[in-house]
Amino acid sequence: MTDSDFRAVHIRADSNSNVHRFSGSKYIQSDLGDVCGEVQSDLLNDKYILFSGTSCQIAGLKAFLCKTKCDISKLYTVDIVCHGVPSPRIWKEYIRYIEKTYKSDVQHADFRNKRDFGWADHVESFRLENGKCINTSSYTALFYKHFTLRPACHYCPYKSIERISDISLADFWGVNKVIKLFNDNKGVSAVLINSEKGKNVFEMIKDNLIWKEVSIENCMQTALKTPFAPNKERDNFWNQYYLKGFSAALFSVENIKKDYFIHNLLPKPIYLLIKKITLRNKM
Repeated sequence: MTDSDFRAVHIRADSNSNVHRFSGSKYIQSDLGDVCGEVQSDLLNDKYILFSGTSCQIAGLKAFLCKTKCDISKLYTVDIVCHGVPSPRIWKEYIRYIEKTYKSDVQHADFRNKRDFGWADHVESFRLENGKCINTSSYTALFYKHFTLRPACHYCPYKSIERISDISLADFWGVNKVIKLFNDNKGVSAVLINSEKGKNVFEMIKDNLIWKEVSIENCMQTALKTPFAPNKERDNFWNQYYLKGFSAALFSVENIKKDYFIHNLLPKPIYLLIKKITLRNKM
């Protein structure tokens, strides 16, 4: 979930009323807090546990439980097919930048506004205390250009179809080439079943889903094959940041300046029409 300081944090939920707090994309490294200890405690109390996170977090949890000789037969794990995790420091700086630029505190942050802009586009939205709503893709650009990923992410040992979890979840990029009717631009997930545990869970829930089995070759993506390479301009971005501050580093990135115009000055119907035509031409 995202807390009041807009940090991504792991929490424990033991009722349906809390599950909604896990929803929504979070393009930032999460804080595990005391969750590993809580998982251990629950397993010792003979409870079933479903833990979700990145592959490296699941590896860390399993290593911790193994070291403490904890029985993990009732532990189920779900990982996301991770692009890489950005620095929490830069996300915090970005929130400050938004607040300073628009002279109002951020009330709500949406890393990926699929409701207004669809699944194929990646737009962040911020609701401010003064009533304004700011749409942008500047933070997203830093993420996809690999300026802000943790250095270790570029050497990640988990970028493979050999998964460490029972189930892996990912955006099903390219679904229109495989099951075109599934692509409603609201989001389609690829679900990888990695273990007998994962298979058993999927059998329990599949009747509540709209799904179709496809081969792994039809849902392959870079993050299932190899880590993303560092951007050759990464050092320049961080040098700008340390010497001149976040704003200077942000605007040193190509195409960032035009982002505000695209999402906030261009009328939304025209913007969406342009995106629709662009996506149609890609199909």
